[in-house]
Amino acid sequence: MEPVIYIKAPQCIDITDPSVTLGDFLTIYCTDTKIQNKLNNLSFYTFPAGQSAQIVVSVLKVMEMILTCYPDAEIENLGEGDFILSYEPPEPFAKAKEMLFTFFICLVAFFGGGYAIMAYNTDVGARELFTYLSMLFLGNAKSGVLYVAITYAIGLTVGMLL
Repeated sequence: MEPVIYIKAPQCIDITDPSVTLGDFLTIYCTDTKIQNKLNNLSFYTFPAGQSAQIVVSVLKVMEMILTCYPDAEIENLGEGDFILSYEPPEPFAKAKEMLFTFFICLVAFFGGGYAIMAYNTDVGARELFTYLSMLFLGNAKSGVLYVAITYAIGLTVGMLL
């Protein structure tokens, strides 16, 4: 006795590989994992390479393919009766573009944050504050300001990098 094979397909599926298997667009469940794995890897259609395309697929065509492999199987469709496979070829250098864009965003955020901090420090009078703190804790305003400013700058840099 062949087990029951459950299949489910959404209304529209975006594919990036031109050779399409059943597992690329169907959710297949079967109690026999060998059957399930074989069906997931079963070749269904090959799009022409390099150009966008769409096809409308009937679930009956999928059932016909499954029944050629397993003629005694019982198939239950839990999804759409007809669905669309949409193929879009991968864009060349897509990963490099994404990394470059991410790097650019990081630079803008880093330098924008630095500018905002410098503007804030100017508005609140950070130099006067450092002079006051070094006089308060070290008793010497001239040499203490340098140490306070250096530790403040290191803390800001580490905070922005994290």
